[in-house]
Amino acid sequence: MMRRRFRVATAAALLFGFYMLVAGGVALWLLLLGVSLWLTVFTTRPAPVQLFLTCAGTAPLAVALAAAAYRTIFDTSDVPEEEVLVDSGQAPHLDRLVREVAAELGTEAPSAIRLTVDVNASVIETDTRFLGLGRGNRCLVIGLPLLVMLTQDQVRAVLAHELAHFSLGHSRARAFTRRLETSLEIAEDSFGRMGDANGLVRQYRGLPLLFAAGYQRFARLLTGATRRRQEEEADKEAVRLYGVDLFADALRAKADAALAWPAFRKAFLDPKRGLTGRRPDDPFRVFAMIVASPGMRACLARLRPSAASKPRSSACGEFHADFATRIKAARTAGTRTARPAAAHVCPEDLLPDVLYENDLDQLLPEGKGAQLMPWRDWVASVAQRRAARLVGALMDAVNDVSGGANDSVSLQQVTTLLDAGERMSLARALGSRLPHKHRRSDDPLSALVTAITALVSALLVSTRGATWQIDWTGGVTAEPADGTPSRDVRTWVEEAVLHPDRSTWLTFRLAEQGLDDRTPARRLPARSADDGKTAEDFVLAEVETSIPESTRHLVSVLRSATLSVIIGGVLLASVVSLTQGREWLRHDTTRSDTYTQPGGTGYGVGPTTQEPFPSWSPTLLPPTTDALLPPPSILSTPLLPKPLDMGPFASP
Repeated sequence: MMRRRFRVATAAALLFGFYMLVAGGVALWLLLLGVSLWLTVFTTRPAPVQLFLTCAGTAPLAVALAAAAYRTIFDTSDVPEEEVLVDSGQAPHLDRLVREVAAELGTEAPSAIRLTVDVNASVIETDTRFLGLGRGNRCLVIGLPLLVMLTQDQVRAVLAHELAHFSLGHSRARAFTRRLETSLEIAEDSFGRMGDANGLVRQYRGLPLLFAAGYQRFARLLTGATRRRQEEEADKEAVRLYGVDLFADALRAKADAALAWPAFRKAFLDPKRGLTGRRPDDPFRVFAMIVASPGMRACLARLRPSAASKPRSSACGEFHADFATRIKAARTAGTRTARPAAAHVCPEDLLPDVLYENDLDQLLPEGKGAQLMPWRDWVASVAQRRAARLVGALMDAVNDVSGGANDSVSLQQVTTLLDAGERMSLARALGSRLPHKHRRSDDPLSALVTAITALVSALLVSTRGATWQIDWTGGVTAEPADGTPSRDVRTWVEEAVLHPDRSTWLTFRLAEQGLDDRTPARRLPARSADDGKTAEDFVLAEVETSIPESTRHLVSVLRSATLSVIIGGVLLASVVSLTQGREWLRHDTTRSDTYTQPGGTGYGVGPTTQEPFPSWSPTLLPPTTDALLPPPSILSTPLLPKPLDMGPFASP
């Protein structure tokens, strides 16, 4: 109990210390502004222009720092932009699973569930009163990629770890540290955007940025050991409930999701790569289809060793130990036996039944503004695009090997070449017509398998009502109408290619599906009913280079505020100078150029009137003293030299 209170006290001290430093910084800015005004109004010195420029350049930074603190003092109930709130009606299976795990831990279930695209899960307390001193509402944040990649029991293990933070009382200190982290993140983001928008602010943002980064590092240094200890305690609770084996499987699956989701998002959801102006209405079910393909599993198997060798770049956060350390510590804390298997629930059933358009805009902002398509129609469009390229290349390869010039190809033509021992010739001819990314020098027959699978799938879809499936390797398959798994179709083709004597077996299996191997596949028509474009007409979307409306508004506000402070300071200095310092504008507009010698006689010009001197002209010097003038005898002596005595050479 004492240790828990110490953790809470440390987190509270860090938060209140930050607020005090923010108040001190704002007070320092106000003091600087007051000194500038005092020097201008109550003294006769010139206006302190440099001080006014400093106030103008630091004013937006002071406002941003105060706003970041104010935002977390009174309200932390707002949902971050990258998260969406779902209720039990949208995700009933997930809600029921969370309540079951909370009951097994003997703690209260969260009152809210938020979904995010981050490959992570966490628990927080929202709506905390009195700066975190009062209890708030429990909230669970879980990443949608985890609900796709993990089995139901693995999701249970992850939930047990997160909900254990509630049962062990870790969330009390987290309420303070979350406010502090949120304030520092908001401040750093505001400093960066304001400095980029205004050159004057950019000159003064270095010190505030250093303060925010330094204080965040200092806070993590003080709370890091405590946070790591809390994660270890939560791991032990998850192992106690479900066993170390299931917990280890959940960690490995979480690492797989951290590798697969960013790659899927870049390859399929990036508007510069996918269908121009279109996106699926449920991209996470498309992701589930992709990760279930055999090619994806093989790719993850190759990437796992690299993830294990670099634990800090894996799905674990910085307060978690690496996978090996977590598993080793967990084995000493619990049994190896897993809990009895629960009722089977397909991982896709944990996904929400529906995601609204505004939810997708928050989760995946890169596709904002694109037209929504039913995700199965979107998959069909992508699959047709791929199939057109693969079947077209296979058609040309068959013509090259057989010496024909047909505009169609049938499975019978392909199997005839395979039976004739031309599979390597066919593979080389096909490889020369495919992009480099579809070729494998170590296995040239893999591209041939992919192309023939695309041919078989296109025939099954067009004639037997099969459903398109896409995989990670760039190929396509079809799921027959009778429910045969799509991976079986690729397995049939692999058997026929790798073992030419089994080509007849492929024909028989397709005959069971009602497909005649003599049915020709022709090139796709000029336009498709799904997208109105040819498969080759898809172009890359142009990169968005315009400035967002929010940024443009911020730039205009900063410019107006900075200009107002500068103009106001200059006008104030001018008014004060005109009303209080008029003596320095006055000067004598007449002067005498007459010099009087001792004795009363003088020479020179008389008094003259000239234009007034400039206001910055120095005071006139007094008349020159007599000691500086030569005596009169010298002035009366002629200045011309005497003629030289030339003697006999003198001129007559």
